[in-house]
Amino acid sequence: MKATYPSYGNNARTVRAEVENVAVPMAGLTELGTIPVGGCKRLMLQVAVTGQALDQFVISARTSPNAPFSILYNQASHYINPKGLLVGASGDLTTLPAGSVGDLQMDVIGLHEVKIQVSSGNAAGSIVSAYGSAA
Repeated sequence: MKATYPSYGNNARTVRAEVENVAVPMAGLTELGTIPVGGCKRLMLQVAVTGQALDQFVISARTSPNAPFSILYNQASHYINPKGLLVGASGDLTTLPAGSVGDLQMDVIGLHEVKIQVSSGNAAGSIVSAYGSAA
């Protein structure tokens, strides 16, 4: 994910990140990107899918540059009934259909980076674009 690094308007950090037209195969997880959220309070992310539906959507995070990533959310129930840091989602992101846009809102206080990974539900693969903003 291409990140536009911080601006500090009104003493607040803002990060914008985007990646477009990523080919996502059925096998394994494809990383859409890692968003630097240190110093931010909330992340908003929109994901657009074309081609074929997704069958996995994983959110991982770490608290410092040297820490390992820990999976925070990866099950349908995590997105349908968000809890903890995940404030809201547009539904089950793990089966996001082709031709749709899903979104999520997440508290990121205390986190250094958030990583988004996806997998296609079909051998033909999916094309995914993601657009995020954290402040």
